[in-house]
Amino acid sequence: KYPIFYRDMKPDNVMIQSDGNIKLLDFGVSVVIKEKGQTIKKPLGTKGYAAPEQKRRGNVCDLRSDIYAMGKTLYYMLTGINPNLVPEEKQRPIREVDSSISVGLEKIVVKCCQANPDDRYQSCEELMYDLQNYSKLDTAYLSKIRKKVYMVFGMFLSSIFLLVTSIIPFGLYS
Repeated sequence: KYPIFYRDMKPDNVMIQSDGNIKLLDFGVSVVIKEKGQTIKKPLGTKGYAAPEQKRRGNVCDLRSDIYAMGKTLYYMLTGINPNLVPEEKQRPIREVDSSISVGLEKIVVKCCQANPDDRYQSCEELMYDLQNYSKLDTAYLSKIRKKVYMVFGMFLSSIFLLVTSIIPFGLYS
């Protein structure tokens, strides 16, 4: 009935079974969220994976805090760089580490890892939808880039046209 704030999402607590099912391990620091705005009494979570709001006692934490940790877990899985060992400000963008990774997946991880919970996915269902449809995020990105290229090309052609039409009158008066 009540959601569970897992509090310690990280690769060490994820088990992928031989049939492909994923299981979470170690619910020892989990908290049942019985009311909206519930504050945490003790700051717990693994460095590099715990959401910023988890680091201080008395902060409100909810499932968006677990979404942050899920994003850090995905970051580690995609790049091989452990967020626990590299300070936040020195973590490289995913596609800088491996350009073969989808733009859509990178966008998903970036959204999960926003410092402000309001800028993250607001529910696991919203995150799951984007994970299942990440290729659409690639398409939107490519479409946006294509529009920019067309705009620059159009401006280039327009400037050539203006240059040519401004030279013609000089030729008429010679």
